[in-house]
Amino acid sequence: MTGLVTAFRFDAVLAAVRAARGDMLIGAHLTFQLARHILVIAMLIRDREAGTNHHRFGGTRWDA
Repeated sequence: MTGLVTAFRFDAVLAAVRAARGDMLIGAHLTFQLARHILVIAMLIRDREAGTNHHRFGGTRWDA
């Protein structure tokens, strides 16, 4: 979970920097990535509450 939070923070800062520099396309792309991070975290929390481990490898990479 810590890795996901770190990735979220990194992408949030990157999105803010890109938007501040006027690169709205990349900034928007990174902002949409933030929603993905939140959804993955929500799946992991739901699975932990349900006592399952269906999403064992949740994250932002294709490493599962």
